[in-house]
Amino acid sequence: MNNELLNAIKTLLQEELQPIKSQLTENTQIIRSLVHASETQKADADVLMHKTVSIEGNLQGIAEKIDAGFVSVNQKLDTLAKDINVVEAVTGKNMQDIAYLKAVK
Repeated sequence: MNNELLNAIKTLLQEELQPIKSQLTENTQIIRSLVHASETQKADADVLMHKTVSIEGNLQGIAEKIDAGFVSVNQKLDTLAKDINVVEAVTGKNMQDIAYLKAVK
């Protein structure tokens, strides 16, 4: 009788535990899927971060080139302004010379 009782208890436990085992297996699969999705998202975030840093570096390089271009343009404008001042001075001198020559005539 003890064996029969033990077998009955064993069968009852197996029947009761079967849905729990199935649910546990399903939960494990869901958790593995979530972990995989999380790892995939982390990898995607890492790729995006790398691309963002790369773009930031490129933009910084472009900004530096633009700044250098502005410095060059400003230097050229300063040189042109000085040249225009010289032309104005020479033109003024020429006007004086022309007035002098007209007066001497």
